[in-house]
Amino acid sequence: MMHQWLARIWVTVVAATAMLLHGQVQAQTITVVEYRNKSLDAYFITGRANEQALLDAAADFSRTGMTFQAANAASAPASLTGICRFYVNVANPFVSSHFYGRKGVDCELLLAANPAGFTYEGYDFALQAPTSNACPSGTFAVSRSFRALSGGKTSNHRYTVSAATYAAAAGAGYAGEGVAFCATAVTDASGLPSATAVGTATSSAVTATIGAAGGSLNSFDGKLMLNIPAGALAANTVISMQPITNFAHGKIGSAYRLMPDGQTFAQPVTLTFAYADTDLEGTSAVFLGVAFQTATGFWKWLGTATNNPAAKTVSVNSSHFTDFSAVRGLQIRPHKKTVKPNATVGLQVKACYGTSLDGDLVTGLGNDCDSDQGLPGDFVVDRWAVNSVLGGGGSIGTVVGSGTGGTYTAPSVAPSPPTVAVSARVRVTGLSGSDLVVSNITIAEDSWTGTGKTTSDAFDATAEVVWTHESTVDNVATYRPSGVASVKVHGCIVYTPSTGVIGPSAGVLVVDFNANPPTYHGTGVGIWPAVATFTCPDPPAPVNTFLPAAFFGGSKGILGVEAVGEVSGNGTTISGTDINTLGIPLTFTWNFTRSK
Repeated sequence: MMHQWLARIWVTVVAATAMLLHGQVQAQTITVVEYRNKSLDAYFITGRANEQALLDAAADFSRTGMTFQAANAASAPASLTGICRFYVNVANPFVSSHFYGRKGVDCELLLAANPAGFTYEGYDFALQAPTSNACPSGTFAVSRSFRALSGGKTSNHRYTVSAATYAAAAGAGYAGEGVAFCATAVTDASGLPSATAVGTATSSAVTATIGAAGGSLNSFDGKLMLNIPAGALAANTVISMQPITNFAHGKIGSAYRLMPDGQTFAQPVTLTFAYADTDLEGTSAVFLGVAFQTATGFWKWLGTATNNPAAKTVSVNSSHFTDFSAVRGLQIRPHKKTVKPNATVGLQVKACYGTSLDGDLVTGLGNDCDSDQGLPGDFVVDRWAVNSVLGGGGSIGTVVGSGTGGTYTAPSVAPSPPTVAVSARVRVTGLSGSDLVVSNITIAEDSWTGTGKTTSDAFDATAEVVWTHESTVDNVATYRPSGVASVKVHGCIVYTPSTGVIGPSAGVLVVDFNANPPTYHGTGVGIWPAVATFTCPDPPAPVNTFLPAAFFGGSKGILGVEAVGEVSGNGTTISGTDINTLGIPLTFTWNFTRSK
């Protein structure tokens, strides 16, 4: 489903349109535009310029961004098929929709049948008809889907121009009806709701037999609590809860598979997820919720969550079992960043899930909101500030916001402390109150930035690192790391997560500027908790462990595990390669450039 709040990143595909097919007859080209009616949560297309002008001025309608080119029906050559339009309006049960049919296939039949509630509105445009549900080379399929009247929503036909929107419509309850006609040019948004892989088990399941009296079940890690009320189950049922790899958009922690898969309940069950302060980076407890994965692979926001910031929990009710994850409903990206003085940082507040017709985060499908180039949403963002100072200023830098985006400009000299909080106030219609989302920006006046790698027969580790100045004593400078590391293990072991955050305690870089050229030494190893899952034949059960990512080191130093060398590039480059043969052979490679 294409939601009003999605920002538009357009992919425009244009084919030859100057001479229409077969007859080579010149015809007037028109653009057919898709609109969404917010109140009805329904879609409508029109190629009529007067209607487009009226809808653009109507508060309840908005363009989704989907368009396709067609020919004016009055001047179209005989090789093209006229597309007629009927307005379907039934009071009980309430139906308000439009149907577009092909001349020679639908139009004449409907006119002859004259079904109740159908009003003929003439020919809207002309296009080429598909053959055996396929379009000829040089044209693009416009597919049709239908949502039946249910759940208080009117029945609705939707026309889509890409496989992604067709799949998203299916995930939102529309039944695909195949290719309706073929267009010579289309536009579509690239940041649509997206399906993901299905998670796999990361550790063994916890089980309990629960009957009509109800009961509860907690995950081994204590992050998910399930409460089944009395009367939800008719008979004793074995209930299982298993941690799985998490592919949810805006994910927090592990996802969980509740079984029996597809189990339904006479009374809603309550899922309560626990979260840590670190899970709130870039978001707020107000915007947390729970999503479940649909049968088609989409992640869908589950109802209205109950947030308890004091207990650090978020709870929802569900009437069925599937895969669930705690998620961020929206967030600011990037969550954190290290920059040089005078640098600028682009910031974006983005919705991870769609909005319902009242603006609440309740029925939306998830999209990729975890990349820094993700999509903004349809909500109010204002009061951009630095360290709670509106607009910032002075030694902390400035921020200028426009809509859901902002730009932070670092000061010319790194402040003390070097990390500032760039915030924005977010208000979502339907949610109580508002709250701040914060991006922590570190201004490093003297830093080294680059990549550290370790390779071996067993694993490869890579880290993007910023070494930030901590102190200088007698012209010997000490730097501490920050960044992200990832590990790829060779063989039949999969670690989840395979990526971890590097903090200041993960290593040290010491540069002696008294020497000529300057010399350096240091080491760095990021370590984070992970689950080891075995894929070998007859594998053991998954194991909770810690995953190390060595990103700076070698065979030198007092302990024989340090990287040691001379600063090159006129004092601006630290690079080298070393092999440590203690235990398994490890090859270290590093390259860092100084910013000052």
